[in-house]
Amino acid sequence: MKELVDTNSTILRIRCQVKDLGSYEILKYRDVWKQKIDAVMNPDKVIWENYYAKIVKGDKKYIDSMMMNYNEIRNEYVSIITKNNPDLEMQLDTNEQLLLSYYKKPDFAVKLRQAMNNQYFDVSFTGTSVVAADGTRHLVNNLFSSLVFAIVSIAILMALLFRSWRMVVISMVPNLIPLVVTGGIMGYFGVPLKPSTLLVFSIAFGISVDDTIHYLAKYRQELKSQKWNLKECVLIAIKESGLGMFYTSIVLYCGFSVFLFSQFGGTQALGLLISVTLLVAMITNLIVLPSLLLTLDRFINIKAFKEPYFDAYDEDYDIDWSSLQLTTDKEDEEYPL
Repeated sequence: MKELVDTNSTILRIRCQVKDLGSYEILKYRDVWKQKIDAVMNPDKVIWENYYAKIVKGDKKYIDSMMMNYNEIRNEYVSIITKNNPDLEMQLDTNEQLLLSYYKKPDFAVKLRQAMNNQYFDVSFTGTSVVAADGTRHLVNNLFSSLVFAIVSIAILMALLFRSWRMVVISMVPNLIPLVVTGGIMGYFGVPLKPSTLLVFSIAFGISVDDTIHYLAKYRQELKSQKWNLKECVLIAIKESGLGMFYTSIVLYCGFSVFLFSQFGGTQALGLLISVTLLVAMITNLIVLPSLLLTLDRFINIKAFKEPYFDAYDEDYDIDWSSLQLTTDKEDEEYPL
């Protein structure tokens, strides 16, 4: 009995074993079991809650229905209002009109709520599987919020770099397509969302957007030198940045593919999904991104680009080489540094 009942005899523990259903299935069954057990342990809960809802709305006739038909609620309410006053409890037992006067007080609904809660039997589920399932759901929710935060942060960075909302949209599209493709692959093959697989989206998005920034930074740099010839800038950016983007993506693809040799299923799924996502991201950044720039060239005009809030230092544009003059050795001796 010590393992089943606590020392105050107020908590009962019931043990059972279930098969491994998975994190999402165990939470689904837990909610169903909780409703069924709650219906057995608190059979009048639905009626009490309906009465209480009507009383809160101002329908006072349900007060008498609850207090007269359910003595446990009435006795609990009396014990609450006479907690530190035994004499008042004796008066309420003999004087029904005095008790009715307490029903009209402003704090009646609050104390009635407390009396109802004290009569309910609380049912809670615990155990390794339930705790693990709750932890997994919490991590999944946090990873979704972190992914949204990463997308918003990178969008703000793009806005500061290019000062154009059109470029923000164009830069986000090639990086969101790989995430959609990966999500479709996971859904098609039945790969569940869990911490090991949901990490794919945040990691792959952070890596793939690096190629986009490299390409667009080079594209932005060539706009001045090519006198805003958008087509020529796109081609030059592909020639000079595309090869580096290709090599970087292949190296990362091979690096994450090593996880496929792991004996742990979560690590295998992580390596496979990140590799596929990076491969798709490379294709979109080399094909979709230049195509968007060329297709939307009529919308991305000179007015859409302003001077960025920050820019890389380029000494070729800042130093006037024609103004430099050579000095003789004699001048150096007369005016030493």
